Amino acid sequence: MNAERVTLEDVAARARVSRATASRVVRGEQNVSPKKMKAVRKAIAELGYHPNSAARTLVTKRAGVIAIVIPEPDSRVFSDSFFGRTIQAISRELDRRDSQPVLVFFSTPEESRRTEAFLTSGAVDGAIVLSHHQQSGEIDRLRNTFVPTVFIGRLEQDARYWVDSDNYHGGEEAANALIESGCKHPATISGPLNMIAGKDRLAGFTDRLADNNLQAVVHEGDFTYRSGYDAGQKLLPAIVAGEIDGIFVGSDLMASGVLDALKETKTTFSLPIIAFDNSPLAEQLNLTSITNPTEQLAREATNLLEAQLSRTWDGNPVVLPVALIPRRTTHTFRNSQN
Repeated sequence: MNAERVTLEDVAARARVSRATASRVVRGEQNVSPKKMKAVRKAIAELGYHPNSAARTLVTKRAGVIAIVIPEPDSRVFSDSFFGRTIQAISRELDRRDSQPVLVFFSTPEESRRTEAFLTSGAVDGAIVLSHHQQSGEIDRLRNTFVPTVFIGRLEQDARYWVDSDNYHGGEEAANALIESGCKHPATISGPLNMIAGKDRLAGFTDRLADNNLQAVVHEGDFTYRSGYDAGQKLLPAIVAGEIDGIFVGSDLMASGVLDALKETKTTFSLPIIAFDNSPLAEQLNLTSITNPTEQLAREATNLLEAQLSRTWDGNPVVLPVALIPRRTTHTFRNSQN
């Protein structure tokens, strides 16, 4: 059959479902039985069906394009695998819904204004925002576009259109792991404290320590390798002196910097280290780490945005559970001069 002439009716006939059911599958709606969904997708593949985007836009009033907005400098985005993994996962989810992702980066006020103009131009149906800082002032700008928007990351303001991992509980789990390892003098290298993720991970960690009459040395990082390395160098003398006997690092990438800094020791010591993200880097470095489920975050963010667009959203944010993935907890560092 000529793909250019394949219609939705052809797909429905091949799949032995109604046109309405075939249409729901093409639009990415979820209220279709798995059996019928499989049949429709098989028919689409066999017939080479491609939706008529122009016609769909006229009917649905949608452009079929979703912006993935990242208010971070390029250097941050391309050095931290969290962004790449999450962008890929969102793109896969949008592809399932026959929507086209477009990446939008900004890190300056001028770029922010251009982003606002783009989002309100009618070129996109909605936006998913990755990574945001409390003090940047850009969250209000994005919220005030009146374009359906979902944030990956909890918002403190009176807004509920976000999905996030349970960062607070992740901090609690990190504290539990250090306590169980016998740690009495913990330290933490937090994420930036103008980000909710950084604040929540730190709060969960310090609150659970307080429950056990422990207090942590706190060093603020910024989720980058360099900030972890610098913090590791600053904490090294206290570690060697026995004043710090365990560290919770707020991200795997920072933890890799800490490990490299501690390898420069002129003595030998062992230290429990817990990280956060459970990224491929944690597996590579054999780090015990708290999960930060990018696939689920992407799926839930896309679902929440679709619910906004279809006006079926229940008004609640989504909080995903996290868990500690045990690998090596205690790391041994030896005199680098030998």
